[in-house]
Amino acid sequence: MDTRERFRGCLLGLATGDAVGTTVEFQPRGSFEPLRD
Repeated sequence: MDTRERFRGCLLGLATGDAVGTTVEFQPRGSFEPLRD
């Protein structure tokens, strides 16, 4: 695995995590049901 592939994977992981977190981003902890599939 070269540096370019690692960098690409890092950006993909960051984008995925950011997209998943938007549903509860500004809500206080415990004010929403746990996320499921």
